[in-house]
Amino acid sequence: MEKPIRILIVEDEWIAANYLEVILQKGGFEIVGMVDTGAEAVQVALEEHPDVILMDIMLRDAMSGSEAALIIHRDAPEIITIFLSAYSDREMLQYAIDAQSYGYLMKPYREEEIINTIQLAVLQRSREEAAPVVQHRLRLQDDLIYDRRSKRLMQGDVEIPLKEKSLILLDHLSQFPNQSISTQQLTHHIWGEERNEATLRTLVHRTRALLPDGVIVSVSGVGYLIKTEA
Repeated sequence: MEKPIRILIVEDEWIAANYLEVILQKGGFEIVGMVDTGAEAVQVALEEHPDVILMDIMLRDAMSGSEAALIIHRDAPEIITIFLSAYSDREMLQYAIDAQSYGYLMKPYREEEIINTIQLAVLQRSREEAAPVVQHRLRLQDDLIYDRRSKRLMQGDVEIPLKEKSLILLDHLSQFPNQSISTQQLTHHIWGEERNEATLRTLVHRTRALLPDGVIVSVSGVGYLIKTEA
């Protein structure tokens, strides 16, 4: 029998926290704690080591959810963080990127979206752990190199500038070179929520226009992969 996914809820509104608890318990998840401050979030996360933290951005103390997430990720990078927010904007996306979050859930919460987001994040993490170690410099074609540490795409000595979402797309594909990633996983990672396939196709088309042919490959019925040279 598989162990239940263990979750820490960090939410400053009691009604919202209680709703999450009910939904998650009904879905077979184990709740390791419910707190409403950043300090408590850090303490409980490092003591209990949950699989997933549902982290509200606005909390009841001076520490924001994004600050707490960064501290937790520094000391326990294996813990998955999913942000909770009433707002969907550029700043929210940047919080998620900076804390290496696996996405975020928008209020008011929807039961199916909560369950799907958590399961997708856990699946993605398990794939990452099972994948072979990826060198930080990937040779895509000839002298085209993507450096995952600096997040720069170089053609020889010249950097190819990428817009924010193209960079997120390229970086995520580069975590699993020559392996397909589903459209659902990509949209969640790039936008923090599910988008239709046409939105992702548009982004892929814009990104491909900056690259040689054959770097980003469509995998029929699945999604996309990034092709590297041996």
